Amino acid sequence: MAVPTTDYDIRSTTVFSDASRPLLGMNTRWGYISGYEQFFKERIRFRIYFIVLALLGVYLLFTIPLLAVFALGAASYFYQLYDHRAFVVGSSRRIIQAQ
Repeated sequence: MAVPTTDYDIRSTTVFSDASRPLLGMNTRWGYISGYEQFFKERIRFRIYFIVLALLGVYLLFTIPLLAVFALGAASYFYQLYDHRAFVVGSSRRIIQAQ
């Protein structure tokens, strides 16, 4: 037996009563891009930290192995932060943009 379908879809909704900003804010394109400027800067900074600490960790692996563990651990931490910023900046989600 086929399940009868309806023309409507009921979904739960949540309204944030303590939101400081409106849920649908109108902004210009430049305003939207400049809102992500911090993520662009952090992404570049964390990538530099990751590369420097990874190279330092490889060098320390052959000279002082105990410090290499900390350097490679810090490199993986900054890689995770870089990857998160890359996800936020490069996400292909849909936005509502006022024109």
